[in-house]
Parts: sequence; structure tokens; C-alpha cells
Amino acid sequence: MEQQKYVEAVLHPALESSPDHEIFKRDFTGSCGLFGFVLSPSLSQKVIDEAANNLSLFHIGASWGGFESLITQAVLTPQMRAFAPDLPDGYLMRIYAGLEDCQDLLANLQEFFDALG
Repeated sequence: MEQQKYVEAVLHPALESSPDHEIFKRDFTGSCGLFGFVLSPSLSQKVIDEAANNLSLFHIGASWGGFESLITQAVLTPQMRAFAPDLPDGYLMRIYAGLEDCQDLLANLQEFFDALG
């Protein structure tokens, strides 16, 4: 995901690129499929919405404890930035990868990124 054209940052402490990776390694033995990424501010909201709406495996919404894969967008308000000032400008996306086949999920996310342009 870090190699995708419009991805400014991937937010997950298990990644070596995360500023909190050393803390993660110290305190955890594994991770989960909940993470975020920031899309370039050069994209339009319309393009992001269309790409997300066309996903076949990821549904739009927050997790309620189910097994389905989900994607949603958050707005980076000034108040949120006060807690995480190192986030780049852009559109914050949240993904929960569910129990569907991993290769199918990756292919569906690639369709999302391809639809961004």
C-alpha cells in the first residue's frame, strides 16, 4: 500500500516505517487488520467516493464486531491533528480487513487505487 501512487502514509504500528514501531515490537507479538492510510489532497472527494462505492468486498462503514471487510473515511480536523501532528495533509481512510480471502481483498483494494487515477 505504501507504494500506491496517491498514498501519502500508511498508519499501522506493525510497519517498520511507523514512528511507533519499536513500541509495537516491545509490547505486542502480532497485529490485526485494522489500519489507516492517508490519500493525497490532490484527489477530489468525488473520485474517492466513487472508488469506495465501487468496491465489491469492502463495505462502507465502521466495525460493529462482524467479519466483513470495511472501509470508511475520516476528516482530519484541527483537533485531531493536535493529537497526531505528524499526519500528512489529505484524506484519512480506515480499513478493517475481515475474513474474506486475502488475495481477493488485495485485488479489490487494487481496484480502488486504480480507480483513483
